[in-house]
This record gives sequence, structure tokens and C-alpha cells, in this order.
Amino acid sequence: MNTKLTYEELQQRVEELEHAEIERKLAVDALRENKEFLDEAQALAKTGSWSWIIETDTILWSKALYEITGYDPQQSPPGYEELSSFYTKESWERLNQAVEKTLTKGETYLLDLDMVRSDGLIRHTSTRGKAVADDSGRIIRLYGTVQDITEYLYEEHLREINEFTNIALDAQTDTFFIFDPATNKAIRWNQAFRDTTGYTDVEIAEMPAPASYYGPADLERTTAFIPHVLAAGVGTIELNLICKNGSTVITEYQVSVISGDTDIKGCLISIGRDITERKHAEEALRQSEKRLADAQRVAKIGSYVFDTTTGFWSGTDMLYPILGIEEKREYSVGEWVEIIHPDHRESLFSYQQNILAQKIPFDKEYLIVRPSDGETRWVHSLGELQFDEHGDVIGMIGTTRDITESKLAADELQQAKNNLEMRVEERTRELSIAKKEAEIASQAKSEFLARMSHNLRTPLNAILGFGQLLEMDAEGLNETQKANIKDIIAGGNHLLVLINEVLDLAAIESGKLNISLAAIDLGELLNSCITLVRNQAQARQIKLTDKLSNKRHMVLADNTRLKEVLLNLLSNAVKYNREKGHITLDSEIIDARRLRISVADTGEGLTEDEIAKLFMPFERLQTTDVEGTGMGLVITKFLVELMGGTTGIESVKGEGSTFWVELALVNPRKKERLFRY
Repeated sequence: MNTKLTYEELQQRVEELEHAEIERKLAVDALRENKEFLDEAQALAKTGSWSWIIETDTILWSKALYEITGYDPQQSPPGYEELSSFYTKESWERLNQAVEKTLTKGETYLLDLDMVRSDGLIRHTSTRGKAVADDSGRIIRLYGTVQDITEYLYEEHLREINEFTNIALDAQTDTFFIFDPATNKAIRWNQAFRDTTGYTDVEIAEMPAPASYYGPADLERTTAFIPHVLAAGVGTIELNLICKNGSTVITEYQVSVISGDTDIKGCLISIGRDITERKHAEEALRQSEKRLADAQRVAKIGSYVFDTTTGFWSGTDMLYPILGIEEKREYSVGEWVEIIHPDHRESLFSYQQNILAQKIPFDKEYLIVRPSDGETRWVHSLGELQFDEHGDVIGMIGTTRDITESKLAADELQQAKNNLEMRVEERTRELSIAKKEAEIASQAKSEFLARMSHNLRTPLNAILGFGQLLEMDAEGLNETQKANIKDIIAGGNHLLVLINEVLDLAAIESGKLNISLAAIDLGELLNSCITLVRNQAQARQIKLTDKLSNKRHMVLADNTRLKEVLLNLLSNAVKYNREKGHITLDSEIIDARRLRISVADTGEGLTEDEIAKLFMPFERLQTTDVEGTGMGLVITKFLVELMGGTTGIESVKGEGSTFWVELALVNPRKKERLFRY
């Protein structure tokens, strides 16, 4: 076979070789560039790669793996058994077990291991390994990566710490606020600060601090406070924090400067506690103490505290002027004894020993001599003993009050009381005598009225009898004589009515009038009364409206006396009414147990002064020309009260009057007589 090449073929072959060489060089350069890029990428990722050919026990490391382990890159990678020195004991055992499983079962492993560098530093790594098998399934090679995750774990730890710190800060009820005095901006805050101020995170980050949160006075104080804190390192200040809604929160701030190697060095940490309620409580306590001091001053009361273990006592501001002591300090028991009046020292000292022995409260009035002016004053001291956990007396707290004026007033009051008792006894004797005299006079009056009325009735009956005879036989008499006879009879009848009323009044006052109470049907009784006054009413064209008779009410009363009462009221309503007037009878149930019977007229009505005289015996109103004795309403009132009822009047001058009577209401099914007296 002829293998000789022609010149053209040889030249073509040379060109092909040159082209192949160029491609090889390019591939080598690309491979070198890729290796350099991979080395840089692994260095940045702190990740090294390795490969272990099982059959030849050849181990290959990337450049980054040398840097991670600290192993000399000029030396060949260590063998597998030598790797045990590169890990802590626990990590090597875990790695060795994982490699054995990979070699036998082909399992991939991923472990976090602690590697010991050649310089002795321990690095935390994430190690990954994977197996390569031939066509028969035999493991021929392992390869994998080792990543240094020390910084990552540290950063993760810092993140966890930071998250925990944020959670802890947000859980705090106190506000947390980091302020950069160089930029006048807040750089960190907690949930309590957001909740308290009402601002959002964006608003807090953009708002200038502290100018946005305090008023002019507090801002001026804050401006002076910041340099002090920066110089001293710590400080405390109270400020009025102004919230977004305009409300104010009184806040106590504990402020400190951040030091150390940190990017917020020189900033101020401010922890604020809401002391609004405490401040209000302190102000309320101050006002309460002031009111107490004012009250003690006005009442001349002072408070004291006595320590029985030391024998010293002290008091409030008001105690010292009460005792006449100018200097406000602690005093001994002996100094207190010197203030007590000599006449009271022994008894008071004995009393004090007694209450200490019996463990009872102190309550004593005694005289003192004030050292400031030598004046003798009465004081009243009260005290409550204080005990320790064993029940032993350790002190006493109480009050001392100047009672000099009240003592003098009490003495004067006692004297006045004694004088008054004497005058009351004397006056009682006088009233008793006057009462007996009045009773005798009243009895004499009643007997006189009864006798006179009886003595007058006998001749009056004769006069009325002869007058009636003359009236019956008046044919031969002229008109004047007839008129005179009528006047005699009318005058006699009027006088008879007056005598009867006087006798009734006398019987009532003497208690000799008998009353029989029974269930009375008002309808029947009223009809008979209306019949008796109807002619009088018609004569004056007075309209009478009866709204009562048909209601079928029954009341507890004496039939005769109730008829007398109703006739008197109806007769008065006719007599004192105006011509063509109106009379209305009606009733009203009061509290389900009493019935009010009313008689209303359209007469002239009465004034308050006139009403006051209506029920007085023999009193007649000067404004009327109607004949009467002035005793009808008096007797009416007495009779109603004897029947257990009440009477009254409602009147408007110029419009009319309404007289009413209230009596006990009776069940219609019980009509039997109830009482008699």
C-alpha cells in the first residue's frame, strides 16, 4: 500500500493539526477560565468540592476546600483515614457512618459537621456526599461538597436573637425608643411606643425627634438633658408625651448611651414608663393631705405617732400649735408630760399605763398648759395601739383636738338646760292649772247653754203656738197684722233652729251625742235630701245635677247624722249660690277604702281668710246677707269626725265652692250595723 502523501495532502494535514491545536488551546483556556470561575464562586460561597476514586484511593480537592480546612494547598489531599483529624470526634463518627452507607448502599448524605481546621479553629460545615456506580452497579467513586456555614449560623443566631429581642421588646408595656441625636430621628421602637403614641412605623421613622412628641417647655428641658446624658452615660427625666390624638401621657424615661462596637454607637436608648396614674394618684394624695391639713386646722385637730419602743412622738403641722410647741420635731414622753396641767399629770399617766397594759384604745380629755403662751387649754386625745406580729405594743397613732371652746359651750349649754328645765316645770304647772280652769269653764259653759236653751225653748214653744193659732184664725185681721204674725212665726222658727244647734253643739262638746255606725246606701239617703231642698232650689232657678245617687255607693256612717250633714251642705249650696246657678253632687273613691262626697256650687266663692273662719262657732262672713247662725258647718265638721271621716273645701273667689266629706267605703254585701258609740 502506498502511504506517501502528496504536498497538498501534507499541507492540508498540517493545517488540520494546527486547527486542532488551536481548538485544544482554546478548550484548555476555557477549562482554565471555568476552573478559575468555579474557584472564585466556591470561595464566595465558602463551598469546596471533593472527589474520591475508590479503586486508586485518589482524592481530589478544590482550591476552596483547602481554604476551608486550612490545609496546605502545596500538599496532596489527605487520605480518607487521615480525615478523622479534620473533625471533632462526634462529627467524624457521623461522617464515617454516612460514608459506609454510601459505599454499600449508594445513599446520598447531607450532614452538619464541626470541622477542626489546621490552625485549631472549629468551623461549622454542611457536608454533602454522593456515589457513582459503573454499569454493574459497583460503587467506583464518591464526590461531594463541603460548605463553611459558620458565618451563616452566626448570622442566623443573630437574627434569632434579634427576633427574640423584638418579641421581648414588643411584649413590654414600657415604651422602647432608640434615638440618634446626630440625625434627630428614631431608628428603633417597640409596639408599646406605637400603641402609646398612636403613630405608624412610617410616621415614626419620618418624624423628627424629640420635637414631634413634646410641647415647648418639655422640648426645652429635653434639649438641655441630651448633652447631660451623652456626658454622663445615663439619666432620668419626666416628660409629657403628646400622642397623635392630642392626649398627653406623663412618662418617666430611663435614658442611656449605646456604647461598644456597633453601628448605632452614640445613640440613646430610652425606656419610658407611663406614670400618668401614679402622678394623678400623687396629686390626689397631695390634695387629700392638703384638705386633711386644712380640715385639721379648721377643726383644731392634730395627728400624732407615738413609738413606744423609743419613747418618742411626732405629729402633723397642726398638732404643734395646739400644744403650744413652736419647733416641729420629735419629742420624748417626758416633754409631753411637761405640757400636761399639773392637776392632770398623775391621773393621765396612770390612764396611759392602764391602756398599754390592757391594750385598749386611748380616749381622754385633759388640761394642758401651752409652753408658747402659758395659756391653759382643754384637749381631747384619741389613740389606737399598734402591735407587732407577736401581739406586743410597738406604738400608737391618734389625734388631739383643742376642745376648749366646746367645753365652755357645753358648760353654758348645761346651765341653759338646767334653767330651761326649771322654766318648763314652772310652765307645765301653769298650763296644768290653766287646763283645769278651762275644763271647768267649758263644763260650765255647756251646762249654761243647755239650761238656757231648755229654758228658752219652753216660752218659745208658747210663742210659736199662739202665732200659729193667730195665723189659722186671721180672717178679721188686716194685712199689716197678718204680716206681723208671719214675722213672729219666722223669728220664732229661726230662734228654735239656733237653740237646737246650740244644744247639738253642747252635746257634741260634752261627749253626750250618740252615734250608731252602719252601712248606709247613699242613693236612698241623697234622694230624700234632694227632695227636701228641691223647692228652695227651684225658687231661685238653681239647677241641681245628681251624679252620685246612681253609683250605688255604701259608706260607714250614722244615717240620721249623715242626712243632717248632707242637708246642711245642700242647703248652703242653695242659699249661697247665685240666681240661676248650678249645684253638682258627685263622688270619688280615694285609695280604694274611702269615698269623697262633694257638693259644688257656682256662688261667689271664698278667699283664704274667709275659708279659715268657716269652721269656727258663731262666725259668719260679713260679705253675705243670708240668714244663719254660723254653726251649721261647725256641727257638720264635728259630726263627720265623730263618724270617722274628714271634711274640707276647695274654693275660687268669683267662681264657686266645693264642699266635700270623706267617709269609709263599705262592701255592698255587708249592710249590718258595725259600731255604736
